[in-house]
Amino acid sequence: MRPAILTGLALATLGAPAPAADTGPVLGPIRAQLYYKTTGTLSANIASPAKFVGWNTGAGEGDTKEPAEDMIVSVAVRMPAGRDMGENSEVPLTLTATNTAGKVLAKRTFPYLSIPYRDPVVSPLWVPNIQCAGKVTLTAIWGRQRQTATVKLDCGE
Repeated sequence: MRPAILTGLALATLGAPAPAADTGPVLGPIRAQLYYKTTGTLSANIASPAKFVGWNTGAGEGDTKEPAEDMIVSVAVRMPAGRDMGENSEVPLTLTATNTAGKVLAKRTFPYLSIPYRDPVVSPLWVPNIQCAGKVTLTAIWGRQRQTATVKLDCGE
């Protein structure tokens, strides 16, 4: 009788789901928004895979609603669902905007993040004079996590 009980317990244990691993904070996708000069508002997200035609944005052409020469790039770090405590992190977060020639157009490092358990913490990077930059690669690196996106902002007649 005992072997049957032990076998039943072993099978029940093997069939039980494993406890969820605490993965810690998660780096979200990159957002890029144009700064509209006329109203001082921001565009919708234009980072890939958004379908956005960035043509002569300084003049308000292409898919822009009004003239835009600058862009704000942001990324969120959030705690996984179900966590009831936030976290303070001394792992630096770095946001970079680079053109196709490898030139850094803008870069910002956040040496410390205080991440609430309910809401994300969103970190920004201001990228000035972006209207004719061509293809721009946006990168966010936080510890071993990395996100990339692109925007294409061309000019011409």
